[in-house]
Amino acid sequence: MATKARRLTLLGKLVAATFDEAAKHTTDQQLASRVATEVVLTMLRKSRRHTSPLEKARPSGVAASMSWLS
Repeated sequence: MATKARRLTLLGKLVAATFDEAAKHTTDQQLASRVATEVVLTMLRKSRRHTSPLEKARPSGVAASMSWLS
């Protein structure tokens, strides 16, 4: 049985790490940026689906400012 670990990180660090990883696979910076954007959005959407109902009821901080993602 696989366990999924939850890690907290700053959004900026997540975006930077995702872009760096995408840039390893292409020399086209626009393509790397688009791929990184899609990956980060997918990760944020998935993390929102796995948030408890109580956390969804009281959005705060980054989650509140990014409510337009859902």
